[in-house]
Amino acid sequence: MSFVSASNGNAYRTTGHSKRDAAVNALTPDASPPRFPSSDRPDSTSRRSSPVPALSNKSGVFTLMTSNHAIDATATVMLTGQNLTISELQSIMKNGSRVQISSTAQSAVQASVDALQAHLKAEHCIYGVNTGFGASADSRTNKPDVLQAALLQMQHIGILPSLAAGNKNILPEEWVRGAMAIRINSLLRGHSAVRWEVLERLVGLLNSNAIPIVPLRGSISASGDLSPLSYIAGAVTGHPGIHCFIGPERKTVTSKDALAFCGLQPVEFRAKEVLGLINGTSVSCAAATNVISDTSFLAQMSQVLTAMAVEVSTGSAEPFDPWVAGVTRPHPGQKEVAANIWYLLTNSTLARDRHPSEGEAEHVGLRQDRYPLRTAPQWIGPLLEDLDLAISQLGIECNSTTDNPLVDTSADGFARIMHAGNFQAMHVTSSMEKTRSALQAIGKIIFQQLTEIVNYCTAPLPPNLASDTEPSLSYTMKAVDIAAAAYCSELGILAAGNVGSHVQCAEDRNQAINSLALLSARQADEMNNVLAMLMANYVYVLCQAIDLRVMLSTFLTALEGLVVAETQCYFKGMVNKRELSNLCTKVCTYVKSRFEATMRDDAKPRFSDIFSTATSIIFEALSGDNVRPDTDPQQMLDCVQLWKKGLVHKALGLYTSHRNEFVVQEMPAIETMGRTRALYQFVRRDLGVGMHKGRDELPTTEMREMETTGAQITKIYQAMKDGRMETVVVRMFAELE
Repeated sequence: MSFVSASNGNAYRTTGHSKRDAAVNALTPDASPPRFPSSDRPDSTSRRSSPVPALSNKSGVFTLMTSNHAIDATATVMLTGQNLTISELQSIMKNGSRVQISSTAQSAVQASVDALQAHLKAEHCIYGVNTGFGASADSRTNKPDVLQAALLQMQHIGILPSLAAGNKNILPEEWVRGAMAIRINSLLRGHSAVRWEVLERLVGLLNSNAIPIVPLRGSISASGDLSPLSYIAGAVTGHPGIHCFIGPERKTVTSKDALAFCGLQPVEFRAKEVLGLINGTSVSCAAATNVISDTSFLAQMSQVLTAMAVEVSTGSAEPFDPWVAGVTRPHPGQKEVAANIWYLLTNSTLARDRHPSEGEAEHVGLRQDRYPLRTAPQWIGPLLEDLDLAISQLGIECNSTTDNPLVDTSADGFARIMHAGNFQAMHVTSSMEKTRSALQAIGKIIFQQLTEIVNYCTAPLPPNLASDTEPSLSYTMKAVDIAAAAYCSELGILAAGNVGSHVQCAEDRNQAINSLALLSARQADEMNNVLAMLMANYVYVLCQAIDLRVMLSTFLTALEGLVVAETQCYFKGMVNKRELSNLCTKVCTYVKSRFEATMRDDAKPRFSDIFSTATSIIFEALSGDNVRPDTDPQQMLDCVQLWKKGLVHKALGLYTSHRNEFVVQEMPAIETMGRTRALYQFVRRDLGVGMHKGRDELPTTEMREMETTGAQITKIYQAMKDGRMETVVVRMFAELE
């Protein structure tokens, strides 16, 4: 498909897993805010005949998702300090892509080292080089190398119980890989006075997949992520108390053994090098980029699920008409969400046009859909705009120098040593706070859509989406709805409150303000996981609901034929042809309406109710001048009773047989759907998650082979986590230019 980099506006065409240089990301340091195209109103207001508005210049959310998908995991990522993209970083983190440091940066790196030595020779006072750290910066020393060792020793304070005990207090390896890559990229910029050979050791560890074990907690992300990064720095020295994961089995060894495994020698740090390695935002930034990548997929997924919900509810496509967002309220996020849903509903026979063709009957019921469907563009759209800014912030952070002090060798003459605060990770915090807020809001709309579909009063579909003929004995989605409420509540708890309200003064009040970026990223990461669970539940519900919608629709068509045949059989001799046709129409309309009103009833009493109450229509039609004069009143009464009794029996049999034949089909609803059919097909065919059959799947003492509902939903969840679902979503938008 084609997509556009928001960083430079150039279009790149990629197919499958293209080369890394074609996997464009919106997130380089000079990235301008993502631009959205304008949408002109199409010539026709009909959804099926309207062109999809051009959206080749998509949001950063969409671009990041497609870029992550297109990245070539086998390609080596060249680190220059200037243009590391989030997609490249994700490939390093998740796919183990190798890195290479650009030799063009070596002169700048060496210049910063030489500049620092010149300042030391001139006996200038330089923070962290010949002074103490933090609030102890008023102390002085002439032993800069020993000072660096003291700094490293001070920061190794993480609580790391035995891994054999299932230690959960360590950073995910993916995050550590990302932190190493970002740190290398930052130091390559030549502002940190860290020698080239130190960078080569980091590259050697990373490319050999020898990853230091780093504590999960203990950073306030103020002077960067000091303690977590100190474990990466300690591994470079071969510290015997620092351990690494190595090899395919991820065996744990000391960092000294890890270096030997990689064929590397330990490094002895010189002036400022420990400070250059640990005084930065690399850990929180790596965690945040991992979060924003996952969130980008979930944000796109929310639009797919909304489109499918419109189909399940036989809702209207009118709210997504390009004119509404493109002309009347042209916020970029709203325009994109509306256009995406409009596109996904193309060729759907379930979603309704609100402008019926001439002669087409107007839809009966709510004139407009409820808020969770109708206002989805207005709800999700602003979240995309927030996430776009978060993506831009993190893209810049990946290519920034975030330690202190900084070495400026750009001017002619004597280089400057600049004391500043680039280590304060507030941009990362800002990106994650927006992300947490977006995740909670997405979860809220997804939950509301789900619960309205499960609720037979608002769908209308069988209660609990039970496919049985006796819903009083089947509670298919009741617990799924409860679990969804739990997930939605947990999202609210994880999103509650800005982390800034929990800042504590630290380190002799020197770090009196601190960003808590890593904490916010960890919370957002957990929210991604919970939202994926909620969405997995929703996918399961939607597939069940759309099958039921089609099952009931096709049954009603068959029932209409049965009702017409029976009505003509019993009453064709009592009224004229025209009156008989009108009678059939009235009875069929009533039967359909009553069928929907009695969703919660078991089949036998349900059909008894439907046809017992329908007799009033028969009696009305056979009263007065409508009936032929030679009609015997007693015969008429007998025919009405026989008509009712026969239809109750035949409708019950038809419903039972229709249901039994329908539920064993693999993908019975696929022909009715728009572009959302790709998701439905993936769940039903590729994952093997079939329609829930209710009582047919009740556990019995026979111990036959079966899976729980949770096991079925888990298949969907795992596909969302391992990237298979993302592939489906990317392909769904393949034709959207």
